[in-house]
Amino acid sequence: MLIEVLDNIIDKDYYNIIINSLYQSPCWYPSLDEKVELDDLNPNKSDSGFLMMSYNSDKPEVGLKPDHNYINHHAYNLFELFLMKSSYRFKDINLKRYLWNYYNKSSDGVLHSDSDTESFFSIVFYLKDSDGGTYVENEFIEDACGRAVLFKSNTPHRGKGPTIFKNRFCLNVVFQASDYGLKK
Repeated sequence: MLIEVLDNIIDKDYYNIIINSLYQSPCWYPSLDEKVELDDLNPNKSDSGFLMMSYNSDKPEVGLKPDHNYINHHAYNLFELFLMKSSYRFKDINLKRYLWNYYNKSSDGVLHSDSDTESFFSIVFYLKDSDGGTYVENEFIEDACGRAVLFKSNTPHRGKGPTIFKNRFCLNVVFQASDYGLKK
């Protein structure tokens, strides 16, 4: 199983710029990882957080909202920095998606895979410190500002909302590569 965790992708000041941009975006919507029925809306039940998809190669209209251009610039920078610092090299990269995630204390993600395709890879960038994180298979990777985790997109994973901190933000990047291996 492929899991790579990198710390200090970029400094906290840059992440704060990204967070401020995300706070101002009107494009957030409830996670569709699970269907919530009206009868299920009660204060004792958790939600699956909120999402903002700012890029999807299969749906070009997604990136046309005015504020997406600015945050996609940040997503691209993070993606490029990760690829430079990663222990892995990838061949014929094809960017598939930028998906921003917001969780609060009542949020818990649902176990899912980003793709069934073997040649797809996912990176989760943690945009601030929190006691939340991501379960990748059975391994818990805690939020730490500047941390990123890489795994195959067909690996089951789920986000975990914070219990002490008020919220957590992360960016999920999905890309395709024809081949990969350790850098020499």
